[in-house]
Amino acid sequence: MNISREHSRSHHDAVEDAIEAKIDAGELVAADVHEATVEDLSSRLTHAQDVIDRIRAANYELMRHLEAARVRIRELDDDNQSLRAQLRRRDHGRN
Repeated sequence: MNISREHSRSHHDAVEDAIEAKIDAGELVAADVHEATVEDLSSRLTHAQDVIDRIRAANYELMRHLEAARVRIRELDDDNQSLRAQLRRRDHGRN
């Protein structure tokens, strides 16, 4: 879990850095919005929606993988408990 959180934080930091770089480069300036045409704003909105859709799709895939991992962990835990019970029975039979 810690690795996941650290990766998430580093990704979040990278996104923030990219946004700050765009602001510093003058690509994201509020004044641009006032001068932008409706077509420009529409294009930006479409692009933003595409990015959101890709993020949602990636999130869905991550959640699917997470659930599959949870199922596999439960299976392994069940196997582990079964093996431990077998060992206890075997050890008990020896004594």
